[in-house]
Amino acid sequence: METTSLFITFNHWSKTLSLSYKTNFIPITQTGRISCTYNIQMKQINLLLLFTLSFMALMISCSDEGPALQNPDEKEPDNTATDTEYYISYKIDGTLISMVDSKGLRGKEGDYNTLTLEGSGKDGAHPKFRFYHSGSFIGIVGGLNFDDINSQNSSSYYLEITTQDGVLYSSKNDPEGCYLAITAKVTYTKDGTVEGKFNGFVSSEDSKRLEITDGRYKVKFAN
Repeated sequence: METTSLFITFNHWSKTLSLSYKTNFIPITQTGRISCTYNIQMKQINLLLLFTLSFMALMISCSDEGPALQNPDEKEPDNTATDTEYYISYKIDGTLISMVDSKGLRGKEGDYNTLTLEGSGKDGAHPKFRFYHSGSFIGIVGGLNFDDINSQNSSSYYLEITTQDGVLYSSKNDPEGCYLAITAKVTYTKDGTVEGKFNGFVSSEDSKRLEITDGRYKVKFAN
């Protein structure tokens, strides 16, 4: 007797259908029975094939695209990144502090352009941030670095934060002080932008000290 098996593999997303047959022969003398059995099996295979092809057409018509495959090397979105266009943020003892309101201010001292960065909680509430630079012949430009914002240079620039409980900490009170950089091109006009990074130490008048880490800012000039 001849037995014929049909193996069907259907990949819906790549829209491919693979067919394979396996046939075994068992010699017997009843040729009529062989022919009858063969015809019945072939009819069953034809019905199975027809059903499979119909199912494939239905599935393809329902969806032309497969599921989005995730690249195993693709990283998850960084949910800790700043999610607003303009911001001032930093960490104190590992705790992230972000200003609700932030802005830049332009000014003049003699012939020099000045730079002020300000941030606060909602409606001017604590915590607060302020950086001031009295200007120089270089101007307010990208690539400008201030690496000695300390008590010795407080007449030229300073950085201050006010904590949630209203205590003022300033580079004016700290001999080591802070570092601040402008890391991108500055548009020194109303509604222009300035952005960069900062870190370092600030102290209160009674010599209590805080370390600022991971400071970042991007603000729009309000004037």
